[in-house]
Amino acid sequence: MARTPRTPSRPSSRPTARPNIRAVRRPAAKPASRKPAVRGATAPVSRAGVTVRPGAVGNIGATLIPKIWRIQALRIDDFLALDFYLYNLKLDTAAGPAAVRSNPAQPAYLVAQFQGQAFGEQAFDLSGSPATSETPTSPPDTLAKARLAGPSRLAFRMPALQGSLPLFLEAFLDACRTWPMSLDALAAPIPRGFTDDLPTGGFAAVFNAGAMTAATMKTMLEMAGFAELRSDLTAALQGAKGSRIGHAAALAGRATLNEILRGLRKGELDEDHLDSFADMQVRSASARSRVTAQDQKLVRALVEVTVGENLSKLDLSAVPGVSVGALGRIPGLQFILKPHKPSTKVTAIEAPYRLFQSPIEPCGWAHASVPVPRGSRTELWHTRLTPKIGGVPDEKSLARPSLRAIWSPDYKILSPINPFKTTLTPRNRSDIVRLTAGYDEKTFKPDTEIEEPYVPKPVTSHRTMLTALGAWLDTEGLWTRAPIDRNPQGEATFLPLEAWRHLAAMGRDYYVRVVERGFLYGLRHGASLVTISERRFEDIPDGDGRAAYLRRYQFIIVREPIKTYPGDGQKFEARDFPFRRVEILTKVTLMLLPTAFNEPLQKVGSLDETQVFWPMYDPGDGTR
Repeated sequence: MARTPRTPSRPSSRPTARPNIRAVRRPAAKPASRKPAVRGATAPVSRAGVTVRPGAVGNIGATLIPKIWRIQALRIDDFLALDFYLYNLKLDTAAGPAAVRSNPAQPAYLVAQFQGQAFGEQAFDLSGSPATSETPTSPPDTLAKARLAGPSRLAFRMPALQGSLPLFLEAFLDACRTWPMSLDALAAPIPRGFTDDLPTGGFAAVFNAGAMTAATMKTMLEMAGFAELRSDLTAALQGAKGSRIGHAAALAGRATLNEILRGLRKGELDEDHLDSFADMQVRSASARSRVTAQDQKLVRALVEVTVGENLSKLDLSAVPGVSVGALGRIPGLQFILKPHKPSTKVTAIEAPYRLFQSPIEPCGWAHASVPVPRGSRTELWHTRLTPKIGGVPDEKSLARPSLRAIWSPDYKILSPINPFKTTLTPRNRSDIVRLTAGYDEKTFKPDTEIEEPYVPKPVTSHRTMLTALGAWLDTEGLWTRAPIDRNPQGEATFLPLEAWRHLAAMGRDYYVRVVERGFLYGLRHGASLVTISERRFEDIPDGDGRAAYLRRYQFIIVREPIKTYPGDGQKFEARDFPFRRVEILTKVTLMLLPTAFNEPLQKVGSLDETQVFWPMYDPGDGTR
């Protein structure tokens, strides 16, 4: 098994010599008390040099799109490159200049958007003999394909007691350090008392207690992701048309809430019935309020917000049988508890490629507000995820922040398109989302077939840094329990992913380990398939120099080397099976041949051809 590479704790410094790009710099002729203004991408609208550009957020409809500011910040000294988006903030030149709330009754947000922070780079399978991870291999005869991730953003909510935000770069960066983060509802903190180390699944009993369920739901409903949706819909539905939609939503929401409460009192929640009931109430209330069919989607959205608000005010601990999993089936809470594409006003970091992660409280960001020179060089500007101690970021703390993967475009896609092999497969990305943020998932109680709500467990961040040149990652996830997955025949299995380690520098992966649970077919010894992708420097064929390719290889670890067969409960009481005890002597296999060389099975029992394969390796003598 390959050794995990070590990297420095900070990005490498950058020379002070830079291309002549637009920058935010401190003018030498001005007094030290004057700060440089943030420059933007369009014509200035004030003497301070502040420039704004109207933007669009949300996908509710063209008539409901609010106007926002977009302010571009470029600093040549340390390669700072950020786009700041200001929500519910307007220019106030009398304040010096500064941004103040447009609507004092609504929350205001500052969103710092980064360029793409990760690459999806082609990984090449190792081949050769003997099959060990240290065997030199011939590099591929082609250039590696790569795709850049989309923008990442850090969102912050303006404190209620703060009246204005000075329009200077240092003030913006200070706000990114001190303002509370705006997080999606799925980025809820780990429930108090949660642990997956207790025997016999003791954490599940703790988590399903009524008081904990009520506290967890209340926390999620108070997150910015739910609050911003509620405020956006409320602000958008104004005037005569909005009053009709609001009236219809009030009628349908009241009826839907009463139906939900009836089900909760009985301890019976039928997802299909509640869904169809809510749709029926929306159609009926829309007809009475003269709402067009085109606007019924808005009515349904308001119904969901209304239901969520009212449920958050109830003492759910007094209702028997209530759990987060049960509430996840209720119309109005499905869009909160089920992984979804994050809105533009919550933190979402696309790193690694096609996987959107969000930190969870308590944590914050640490960075310098001004360039940091080091001799003849200047440090590359970066911001570091750090734990909070007493509400203040503390990089010296031994605690480690946590991340949840709240979304992926590959989430539960049965036949995803993967143009080339990468360090993570589409299935891996979907499983990571379900494991870290699947509040709507179910699992089995240990050693039983009784279903219970699954408690999502986040990954640990040993290093998360964002820069203009890409993210630096060192994250690790380990799951002893997993959500239930069902095959096309409806049979229940567990998600295979049980461990994930991901290291990247400046947006490029250099070590990724994925461990998936399984078993040896026939005797059913528990085993794990380990897939490692690591960057290796190799000579370029027919050319000068060396290249660093991502190399991918697999091997199997037998987790259950000894298995006994007592006969009780087996077919024919195991009279047709001669063994009582079987031991696998090979605990770790050699490096397997790439799956393209393996002979796949068409079907084994309820398992299809994507779930089984013949492990094969090359012993070096021309045989396999």
